Amino acid sequence: MARRNLIGGLWKTMEVVLELVNDIALQLNTMEATQGADQVLGHDESGSGVDGRTGCNMVIDASAQDVQFDNAFFFQIAGQKYYKAVDAAVDISAECVGAGDTISTSGDGTLWMFVNTAGTVDGDTANGTAENEASPIATLAQYSIASNTLPPGADDVCVGAVQVGEGGSGAFTWGDDSISAETQVFYSFENLPGIESALASFTIGSAKTKITYGAADIVLGTGVRVVATGKVDVAFNGTTEVAIGAVGAYLLYILADDTEILIAATSTAANLQAAKDLVRDLTPNPLMPLVGVVYVVARLNAFTPGTTALNLNGIDTTYVTYGAGTNRQEHGRANGSTFTPIDEVLHESAKTGQNQRP
Repeated sequence: MARRNLIGGLWKTMEVVLELVNDIALQLNTMEATQGADQVLGHDESGSGVDGRTGCNMVIDASAQDVQFDNAFFFQIAGQKYYKAVDAAVDISAECVGAGDTISTSGDGTLWMFVNTAGTVDGDTANGTAENEASPIATLAQYSIASNTLPPGADDVCVGAVQVGEGGSGAFTWGDDSISAETQVFYSFENLPGIESALASFTIGSAKTKITYGAADIVLGTGVRVVATGKVDVAFNGTTEVAIGAVGAYLLYILADDTEILIAATSTAANLQAAKDLVRDLTPNPLMPLVGVVYVVARLNAFTPGTTALNLNGIDTTYVTYGAGTNRQEHGRANGSTFTPIDEVLHESAKTGQNQRP
């Protein structure tokens, strides 16, 4: 009996040690990935710009079809630090790949702005020639989708974005039309978006074709902290069918309390692991952290977002949350997974709920 108690005590001690090592490994992995990721490190506080404003402090230029950087700032690419002086005029038509791309009448679109290691500015849209998203968050969520090609260069870092809502007067063309004549929001980035506290819950909604999520605290790429109280019955964005045998992956982003989107990253993955691999390899959104993913396996029935019940027989769903305590972090996804080989061992050893990987 004494030997049994001793072995039991040793095992309990080992479980505690494994859990502590698991927590430390997670923190170190996240810290390393975060510190090494491409990002704007901060604005120049020596007087080269507008004190107290984030990063480049991008605004409309005197020529209303263009923009300017009112702040000098420091940025990092591949672990190397660089400096960008105040840029009094960024000529979109001459300097940006996305020049000439349009936003359809009454649609929403975004021009993402980048700087490379030489300090050269470039800008590009997420959807190419034309964009017609139905809301601001819908266009901002497009950055990470696999079919897009952002950033435009291998040594580019995203420093900000201009989100425009076309007011109904006719299609808006980047580089030609007045930004000030439309509804616009400027985002200037400093450091990475992140999650202070993960979703309190993430599951099927009361309307079985929708999802529900609980409270979460996040930090946008602008440094703005968002306290989200949660939402019941969030609809999927889009209606593309997941055929029988295929898997869909849907990304949950939050821009503000009561402002979120559940957007498809893929509807055609061959299996669940392939869908998870695809999500892992997406380019991180520089504005909004990924707070959750819904994976839908159309095992026996096809799945149409907004129509097919998530609890229908033959539809298998997996809800994955990101953030503190989940062993999955948004920080550092540009550098690949934040896991090391030991994480897999610890995952197998930990009890259910003890920082297990979803």
